[in-house]
Amino acid sequence: MNTEKINAYKKIVETLKEANALRTFDNAGTPERVELDKAALILEELSWKIISEDLARLLDAVSYKANELKDLGKKMKEKYQRLINISEKIEKTADIIGVLVDIITKALAAGLI
Repeated sequence: MNTEKINAYKKIVETLKEANALRTFDNAGTPERVELDKAALILEELSWKIISEDLARLLDAVSYKANELKDLGKKMKEKYQRLINISEKIEKTADIIGVLVDIITKALAAGLI
């Protein structure tokens, strides 16, 4: 696994841990819990994709999920003030995934991988 994938994976796992910490029985059934559950599922899927898929297949899946994650982070920030910290981390994680996608795309185009 290259450095970019490792860094993206670490950021995803860090953000997933924080999102999971906010998913409590107290907020079960609330709209904010639904958004946190969506974020956790996307982050978990991204973590598996980054460590298990080859680079060519990774690009499409990760690009789509990074955009979905970024949109979800923005939505959470707008709707739930108390979730502002995790929503910002979700957006930053999506940005890091976007950088990974750009690097892989350029490396594939240049024939480096």
